[in-house]
Amino acid sequence: MAPPFGYSKYERFAVAAERGRVACENAGHDPEDHFRGASKVNFSGRRSVEVSDVHLTRFGAYLVAMNGDPRKLEIAAARTSSVMRFSCFDLTSCVACE
Repeated sequence: MAPPFGYSKYERFAVAAERGRVACENAGHDPEDHFRGASKVNFSGRRSVEVSDVHLTRFGAYLVAMNGDPRKLEIAAARTSSVMRFSCFDLTSCVACE
């Protein structure tokens, strides 16, 4: 799940995912409903290595984007997209949403 958010290393993505998980819990939601732990097998040469991964719901992905590194283009784009969608709820006429 890390590459779509612009993270080349899972460890750095895991920090944003954990912050998203905390935000989810603080908002009164069960993080297990939106952040499912998983693992996958990477093959490198003759060896196979099991690595951690996470499956996100759409809500979980939004929370990761909101809590990710804003210097990453993918995170900045996700934040901007979310702001544009949410601002349409407050406006009676939103040109960007038409």
